[in-house]
Amino acid sequence: MNQTALQFSSRQGTTDAEMVSIAQLAEKLGYHTFFSGESWGRDAFTVLTMIGCHTKTLRLGTGIVPVFSRTPALISQSIASLDLISQGRATLGLGTSGRLVVEDWHGIPYHRPLARTREYIEIIRRALSGVTVNYEGQFFNLRRFRMDTSPVQERI
Repeated sequence: MNQTALQFSSRQGTTDAEMVSIAQLAEKLGYHTFFSGESWGRDAFTVLTMIGCHTKTLRLGTGIVPVFSRTPALISQSIASLDLISQGRATLGLGTSGRLVVEDWHGIPYHRPLARTREYIEIIRRALSGVTVNYEGQFFNLRRFRMDTSPVQERI
């Protein structure tokens, strides 16, 4: 079965009303997912929450959020919140972004992006499963972190 998605740039000069209208039309036409990425425009989680509040079946995907701009704990909290608000329609897309955005916009060294992404994925999966996260890695050392809320989906 083919599934069609819509990717929406965070830097497009589109009003909220236009974006909601586009998402509602996509849902009516049978689109599967509305993706919103981010670089130096709007943040994906806020846009997707807005879309989720105005649609019923359209999945909501971060496409992508950079791992350098948030901690794994915050990404876990954000995607779990989006999943709850949307009643189980959240999809998490992670990426490294690029050196210019990471270093010049976020002020963080762009060091070992793939290894950092692997740690994020491990931590986020543990956090979303509801277990207490104790983690020792190259980039993060976490102790006693446990989310008090769980997403609707068993696996995001």
